[in-house]
Amino acid sequence: MFQQRTTTLILLIIISFITTSSSKKYLIGALFGDVESMETGQRAVEMAIQRINRNNKQFKDVQLEYISNGTSGVIDTFKDIRNACYQLTKGIHAFIGPVSSSSVKAVYPIADRLHVPIIAPFATDPTLSLDNKTFPYLMKMSASDSVQGKVLAALVDHFQWTRLAIVTSLSDYGINGIQEFQKIALIKQWSIATIEQFLPTPVASNIKIHEQLLRIRDEKMARIIILNCLAPYAKYVLLEAEKLGMTGRGWAWVVTDGVTAMDGLYDTDKTVPSHLHGLIGTRPAISSNNSNTKDFVKRWKKNSPYPRKVKGPESIEGLVYRTYDAVYTVAYALADCAEDGINIKAPVFPKKICSTSEPKIWPDGEIFLDKIRKSNGEGVMNYLNFTNMNTPWSTDFDIVLLEKKGFTKVGLWSNELSIENQITFMGNTTTVPVDGTHDLSNVTLKVTTILERPFVMFEDGEFSGFCVDLLIRLQEEMNFTYDLELVPDANYGSMNEDGVWIGMVGELVYGRADIAVAPFTISYERQQVIDFTKPYLDLGLTFLMKVEYPEVDLFAFLQPFEPLLWIIVIAATFLVGVVISVCSYLSPHGYYGAYLTRAEPDDMSEYDTRNALNMYQSLWFSYASLVQQGADSQSRSPPGRVVAGCWWIAVTIIISTYTANLAAFFTVSRMDTGISSIEDLADQTEIKYGTTRNSQPQSYFQSAKLELFQDMSGFMRQYDTYADNSDDGIARVRQGNYSFIWDSSVLDYVANQEPCDVMTVGGLFGKLGYGLGLPKGSLFRIRFEREILRLRQEGFIDELTEKYFGGVCPSRSTSGTSSSKMNFMMMAGVFYVMYLGFLIAVFALILECAWASYKDNKASLRTRDRKQYLTTWEALQIRFSRTVQQMFSRCSPHHHSDNIIM
Repeated sequence: MFQQRTTTLILLIIISFITTSSSKKYLIGALFGDVESMETGQRAVEMAIQRINRNNKQFKDVQLEYISNGTSGVIDTFKDIRNACYQLTKGIHAFIGPVSSSSVKAVYPIADRLHVPIIAPFATDPTLSLDNKTFPYLMKMSASDSVQGKVLAALVDHFQWTRLAIVTSLSDYGINGIQEFQKIALIKQWSIATIEQFLPTPVASNIKIHEQLLRIRDEKMARIIILNCLAPYAKYVLLEAEKLGMTGRGWAWVVTDGVTAMDGLYDTDKTVPSHLHGLIGTRPAISSNNSNTKDFVKRWKKNSPYPRKVKGPESIEGLVYRTYDAVYTVAYALADCAEDGINIKAPVFPKKICSTSEPKIWPDGEIFLDKIRKSNGEGVMNYLNFTNMNTPWSTDFDIVLLEKKGFTKVGLWSNELSIENQITFMGNTTTVPVDGTHDLSNVTLKVTTILERPFVMFEDGEFSGFCVDLLIRLQEEMNFTYDLELVPDANYGSMNEDGVWIGMVGELVYGRADIAVAPFTISYERQQVIDFTKPYLDLGLTFLMKVEYPEVDLFAFLQPFEPLLWIIVIAATFLVGVVISVCSYLSPHGYYGAYLTRAEPDDMSEYDTRNALNMYQSLWFSYASLVQQGADSQSRSPPGRVVAGCWWIAVTIIISTYTANLAAFFTVSRMDTGISSIEDLADQTEIKYGTTRNSQPQSYFQSAKLELFQDMSGFMRQYDTYADNSDDGIARVRQGNYSFIWDSSVLDYVANQEPCDVMTVGGLFGKLGYGLGLPKGSLFRIRFEREILRLRQEGFIDELTEKYFGGVCPSRSTSGTSSSKMNFMMMAGVFYVMYLGFLIAVFALILECAWASYKDNKASLRTRDRKQYLTTWEALQIRFSRTVQQMFSRCSPHHHSDNIIM
């Protein structure tokens, strides 16, 4: 039994040897950088070759072997060339590597001259992908950095950053890798504060980066930094940044695939240093749902010296995937050659191939290169196939975040950016860091201001007011400190005769202040020498005048209507009473008409109410309606009701119009000075007017193109009506015969405060706004501007306006206020309605009388006495004559008679 098993085992070994011997062996050369990259890269090559050599089904005629060499430093092009020359003498079919673009450029001329393909895991320099003719024997496993530049731009745009700094290594990868991003930044008008570079040394820890980081922190004050270099250098750049306090809250570092896809940023056998937590980066996308990827991760973890560090696809550096897939690319091409019956012979080069002046090329190199270009198959990172530019079809990038356990995927770029998870930035905060110009943390600002109620007031040794509250809120939101001082010359700012800026403008221009927080008017002249934020308050110019109280008029209540209109109203009142009385007499349904035309002489049911609306009562009813009081009786005849209804409509309009006009007359009469607009002020000379000397309003009048304002400017110069400041101007107004032109917000505040003896007049002109002033080109303008816009949107500015601009005085602004007496033509429509009611009443009265006479005719036909027979016309005549006779004989309410003959 034992002998049988031994024989079987020997047979299996022999069969395996025969099978292996039947497959042709191909040698590949792997070029790596420093010890760390060589260790991981070599393991990836070994794992790929092991899997390929065991896959007799897919690669039955392919058996791979490799030789590998590294360098003592991250970038050592001379050593890379020596290693390449050595590997060529061994008869390699292709190079895997080198790692960096600089090393690829160094080795490529040799490979190109001998027709040996280079399959580079990270040759991302855009100059290597300009066309497929410049570097025909170079196959790139990674997309060009021009693609990564678009990813970086999308990431910056997502966080709305507009100003940043760039740090790169002084190498092909560092310099060229950021060019596409710079082009996009130029188009989007982003500000690149500075581009700092360092020389990559063979030993990464020897780089000099301290001075460059200081410039970013102190001179350029950038807080968003893009770092484009290889991981071993990034380790020491960020270590130095930590020492300078540049990796905490408020800072953002964005790294490229040279950092995220390579080992060397931190020691893999230790936890991620805390100062690196929150590092954001871009990395070629890994297909985590691919079964090959999952299988590879398991095998990598099993072979890793630190298996606990391998948590998933993201925890393995990209160089490993690209190197592994590069080996598979060679295998796919060799398998295609075997399938097509193409025999790829191993190249034979002399030992001193690199020193030979006329070396012979590899005859099968061009054929093998063509097969590599056309190869395709499954890889561990993504599907392997190439474009006509010798670059991979897949150009997706992952957005990764460095956390305690390593890089984790938080988003994806596939022509468009999508952030899938919340990002915790450096300093363990989810608050997005702001641009360097926006960060005022722990910055002390010199603030200049000027006394101007209610914006800035100084009482009991403390500042208060609208602008002070705004400054305190800005301090709370932006975490800065400040020293608040009054401008020495108490001027807002203008240029004097010597061409020197004075006031708050001068403080900013000559560097004595960092910001001006005051009712600071934004003007063209000032914006030539300083910067302004967007307005925190919109306003305009207006003028202040003293309230003049007119003489008392005992009959002022009659002023809303012209005399003719009063006469017509009185006449209409009398006429309505007469018409209603006539309707009561003539209408069969009226009080007296119903009694006169009763059918039975003995019927006394209507006797007591017959005089309810005689002439006296009707006139009283009309007057009571006019003054909106109730009368004793109401009309019950349809014609009378029509007249009464129309009269009520007319009365409603008359009373409403009178009440409104009376209120307007009383209001206007208290403030009527004959001046209600800026034009009225300019057209007279009795009342002097002026503004503050060396102020924006003075500049406004002097530079105005309108003839009106030019004339006013000349008037102020001729009579020297300028005030020293706003308080002086307001005091002159209170003394009388002076009008002060100034900002509407200030004057509105003064007009609303006791003793309520001044008022603003006219509408706004010269629309303007108050903004915060800063030195020209200030790094803080954008942040203050954004904060002010946010406070306006949240309603904080409205709260301050309500707090400081409310007052105890009644509104007396004459802006747009006017009043004129109502004449007859303005009220004619009311009386037309009333007259229409009269016509309808007459028509209804005629119909009533005709119908009543018709009924009398029908009643006479039912009697047997022909002498009592009446026609309708006769009945109408009798009814009319009897009514007229009684109307004139019984006007008095005290007269009673029962002698009514039917």
